[in-house]
Amino acid sequence: MKSTIRGGLSAGLFVLALFLSGPVGHSYAAKPPALPPVRYVVQIWDWPVVGGLGDVNDINNLGQAVGYYDVPGLPRSAYFYDPFVDPDQAVDLNDFVAGRGVPAGWRIASGTGINDQGIVVGYLRPNDPTVFAQRGFVLDTNAETPAIVLLPNHGAWVNFYPANVNENGDVRAVYSENGLTYIYFFNLSDPSAPLFLNAPIYGSINTGSLNNPIGNRSAQIGGRLADGTPYRWTPGVQLETFAGLGIESVWDINDEGVLCGRAKRTVTTTSKGKTTTTTYQNPMRLTQPPVNYLTGVTNQDGVAINSSADVLIWNGILYRDDWGAFANYVDVNKLLTGSNAQLTVWFSTTNIGWDLMNNRGGSASAGQIAGRWIAPDRSYNRGFLLNPVLP
Repeated sequence: MKSTIRGGLSAGLFVLALFLSGPVGHSYAAKPPALPPVRYVVQIWDWPVVGGLGDVNDINNLGQAVGYYDVPGLPRSAYFYDPFVDPDQAVDLNDFVAGRGVPAGWRIASGTGINDQGIVVGYLRPNDPTVFAQRGFVLDTNAETPAIVLLPNHGAWVNFYPANVNENGDVRAVYSENGLTYIYFFNLSDPSAPLFLNAPIYGSINTGSLNNPIGNRSAQIGGRLADGTPYRWTPGVQLETFAGLGIESVWDINDEGVLCGRAKRTVTTTSKGKTTTTTYQNPMRLTQPPVNYLTGVTNQDGVAINSSADVLIWNGILYRDDWGAFANYVDVNKLLTGSNAQLTVWFSTTNIGWDLMNNRGGSASAGQIAGRWIAPDRSYNRGFLLNPVLP
């Protein structure tokens, strides 16, 4: 706002006004909020074959991760990353099991889920690249002699596999039929007795997730149906749907049943007789309507939510309810620490795939964050794990 000094103001007050207003031509922005008491040690790691493009599909609460990697001239392969064994490089699951349990003509193509007991689920593909088929497996990485165990095919499915496994051994699995994707639920103690959600779902395995049972409540699955309607399914109990809320994506569900993703909201304001309507796309949380919009960030998705309802946002912003003193939204890049070599590599690109976050733990009371470090020219990528520590 522009102010004026009226003719009746004394010279002393005029000088005082100039002093309080500061030097002419300068403005003083509000001091940025302090950073929260947590730092993240950067650990960038490689696929089993350095180079190529991979994905980090899941991380457990120990920082172990599974996924797949593609290298030109080689078939897709699954990997297992264990920071306690080798913080710098993952191991190919085909080498890890040395062929045990893998049918002739097939290979382990992707790990899709891992729990804290080291149980890995995923899919196999034929070695022949001209044949498309995917079949599910389970693997206990802590077994004395780790071996693939094939999961049953409950139909004439060409494409079926588990997408997530929780701490109770419950599994969210997917299958394709007539061009549509469906999900089903079972426990590893009896994979022959699945429960089916008899409605097709939207997107791929990554658009939705599975939580852990709490008390007398069984595990739940969150995602979107094929028509885009968000849902939360408690197998054997109920299917809840949340239509008409403007929700455009659902990526994750925490143990309390809170969904996270992105939602559209419309704000109407009136000023000087003129009405303006603005539409925003915000990260969101949902237990029951209304939607909890995270309005400090726009045009981004909430991609991961942990049991404390912390939300990792796609652009590397971390939202926490207990960080009100730090404006709640904090850029994780400002919290990074580690070796000069790791930090130099990290900041050599602006392409970061912020994908996963686990539950809070340790003295820093924060979750580990995992995803993909992507080369500036996007020709290859690497995995990363950010480990929280006290400053």
